[in-house]
Amino acid sequence: MTLDGQSPTGEIRLEVKDPSGAAMEASGRLEGAAGGANRIFATDPRGSYTFESLPYGRYRLEVSKNGFATQAISINVQSQTPVSRTVTMALASASSSVTVIAAAPLPGVDLTREEIPAPVQTANQRDIEDSGALDLSDFMNRRLNGVHLNEVQGNPFQSDLNYRGYNASPLLGTPQGFSVYMDGVRLNQPFGDVVSWDLIPRLAIAETILMPGSNPLFGLNTLGGALSIQTKDGHSNPGTALEISGGSFRAQGS
Repeated sequence: MTLDGQSPTGEIRLEVKDPSGAAMEASGRLEGAAGGANRIFATDPRGSYTFESLPYGRYRLEVSKNGFATQAISINVQSQTPVSRTVTMALASASSSVTVIAAAPLPGVDLTREEIPAPVQTANQRDIEDSGALDLSDFMNRRLNGVHLNEVQGNPFQSDLNYRGYNASPLLGTPQGFSVYMDGVRLNQPFGDVVSWDLIPRLAIAETILMPGSNPLFGLNTLGGALSIQTKDGHSNPGTALEISGGSFRAQGS
């Protein structure tokens, strides 16, 4: 106790520097171990700050700044003699994360087109109808990039489809390098992996997704890419029904 009846106090003189030793501005908090003082501070351009009128005791000093690791030290104030502390900030460790997304736009895989790391091409039923194509392979030849047809048998309904140098052909013995799925079921025939394009009903197609690249997820011989076909259902394509009836005495209904 001092002569004037007040409790003695001390002070802490803080100096903050960067890793090179230059003064830097920072902020932080000073907390008393006994739960007394609790001060928020910010250093000046010279990196200095002075805590005045501190009751004797132990304090926890925490200094922080964006891009630097937070520094915490303990300081004892036991006399009126100023306590000087220099805090050197250290650079914060950089952290990064890498998200790997599999290329698999098949039913049941909740990925948007933007999340697939490949030039995916899509088409809906209106695109197919407006193209005037004979079948799905003819539509792909007309509207999708990288697709070409070769009528080796002279039959436009049984053409060899070539996509980026790989074939999907109905002709047995042709090296197959393209997979076709309808509603998640593989359409390549078990023997020879041939694809019968004329057996795919064009009017039943709701959407097609063409994805390039070799991917074992799509099964054997998926060397050039895969085609996923979604067919129409009663929920999304209910169709239209019209009923008209008539009877005696001019009774009508619809």
